[in-house]
Amino acid sequence: MENTFSLIRKYPKYEVSKEGVVRDTATQKQLPQINTAEGAMVILRQDNKTRLVSILQLVGETFLDMWFQMSKGTWGVKHKDGNIKNNHVHNADFYRIEVEEVEENEYHELLDFIMNPNQ
Repeated sequence: MENTFSLIRKYPKYEVSKEGVVRDTATQKQLPQINTAEGAMVILRQDNKTRLVSILQLVGETFLDMWFQMSKGTWGVKHKDGNIKNNHVHNADFYRIEVEEVEENEYHELLDFIMNPNQ
């Protein structure tokens, strides 16, 4: 079965599939995944800035159409089944991040990233 890709709104030079494959729109080449304790990440470049971004976050934001709700608060995406290697859209689960759950500086960094993803 072939992957179907959709453009990533915050990173229009890239697209992602429901299976969690991220590729460059110009070259159609798949980006390498970086495995971390939190899950698979990819490096995305935009406006002379480089970001390490969660693949599951990209899948959730692209296919679950939660961007409007996410822009009005602090949201995260987690793996429903707890398997950090499973980045399929059916495994993406949005949750509201409570301020008490993160350190004050991390909260502001996360909020800044959500509200200003292109910086």
